[in-house]
Amino acid sequence: MDPKDVFCRVKSRLSGKQVVAAFAHISWGQFLLAQGPRGIEHLGVRITTFLRRLLGMEQVRVLGAEFEEDRLVIDVAPSWTKGRCSTCGATGPIRDQRVRRWRHLDVGGVECELRYSIRRVECSSCGVKVEQVPWAEHDTGFTKGFEDLIALMAQKTDKTTVARLLRIAWLTVGRVIERVVKRYGGDPSERLRGLRRIGIDELSYRKHHRYVTVVVDLDTRRVVWVAEGKDAAALDGFF
Repeated sequence: MDPKDVFCRVKSRLSGKQVVAAFAHISWGQFLLAQGPRGIEHLGVRITTFLRRLLGMEQVRVLGAEFEEDRLVIDVAPSWTKGRCSTCGATGPIRDQRVRRWRHLDVGGVECELRYSIRRVECSSCGVKVEQVPWAEHDTGFTKGFEDLIALMAQKTDKTTVARLLRIAWLTVGRVIERVVKRYGGDPSERLRGLRRIGIDELSYRKHHRYVTVVVDLDTRRVVWVAEGKDAAALDGFF
């Protein structure tokens, strides 16, 4: 549910000045910081319910939240109770656990983190592995939603701008893009299914010192192949 829908349900409990402040004077994140968890609850909405709807994530339980200076920290947990191997998904006994945090999408301009005491699972096939969680991959400190935003912005502007706007390291942008492509790319051979017409072009980067060759499906306008270089040898792997 959209956060504004939640807000509409409770705005009858607010004074006219509070409504104006929430919508016109301060951002959603600033409004949350100003109210605090107990402040939201006195409006008639449990903070866990409010945040669960705000996050909009499937298979995620919200346990609580707190504010740390200028950031919102939300305590979450998977909807399932048994630990699942992050490699194969099989369940197994718990070895140990430790608290971890993941950077999530900002809430109204306020930095947001998810916090969970993540467990290590003894998988009969893979050995001891960190457990699977629905909001993030096992080898990253960012949620899937935040990584999707990074990848989307990287399609529209340069890495330096993305890093500055999202307050992350420049090298992190490239690593996140690799994970997102791997997560949504699927089987590379599927991109060639039904391929009839292609377009080939070369792109330069690093001040025109390095090049990549790109093959595009002209019917679907999707990239189906990318390789280093700009000569015929760069297409050998494609053909």
